[in-house]
Amino acid sequence: MHHARLYKSLGLSYTTSNRGACHLQGMPMLVERLILLPEYCINEHPRTVDDRVTTVIIHQDICAFTYSAILCKFGIFSIVSFEHIAKVWNAITGMNLTHEDLLTIGRRVWYLERF
Repeated sequence: MHHARLYKSLGLSYTTSNRGACHLQGMPMLVERLILLPEYCINEHPRTVDDRVTTVIIHQDICAFTYSAILCKFGIFSIVSFEHIAKVWNAITGMNLTHEDLLTIGRRVWYLERF
């Protein structure tokens, strides 16, 4: 399952991981296994390099947010959508954030960890 030669986006994720080659820092190989993210317009297997880059970035940002919020990422990618997580987050915190806002938070966390 974690074979970078089989899942090209996983190899890219290993290369850009903020703590070395780690499959837990983003799970883009799920998209190559057709576990898609329609709320981020990832509706098909990434075929081009640009599609893979976008997939890796989104997955890394989602994982960075879920880790910082102490959530299990396996539920995010298989059980509920990230939009639903935003609704739950808003109910708990009283904030009014969209799933895109949570992705931005994840991106900021990623950059802080990376640099």
